[in-house]
Amino acid sequence: MLVRVTGGTATLCVSGPTRTGESLEIFWDHPVRGPVRADDTVEFLATGPRLRLRVTPGQAGATHRCEVTLHRTALSDPDKGHAP
Repeated sequence: MLVRVTGGTATLCVSGPTRTGESLEIFWDHPVRGPVRADDTVEFLATGPRLRLRVTPGQAGATHRCEVTLHRTALSDPDKGHAP
């Protein structure tokens, strides 16, 4: 998984290296306000103080992306708002 933060958004990229096609859940302990856009293989399960995603990568080994808006507290001080 790769996370790239630019301004007030973060882009998360992930692939299924095992190529089994099984879905996986990703948790990011970072406050986000909500989804901006995502591939149709990415499902948003929760936003707020912790992002939770389900990715169904298939068997091609392709990269799947989503973009989220970061919460303002996290933008002003990246150490605040993180879950312990």
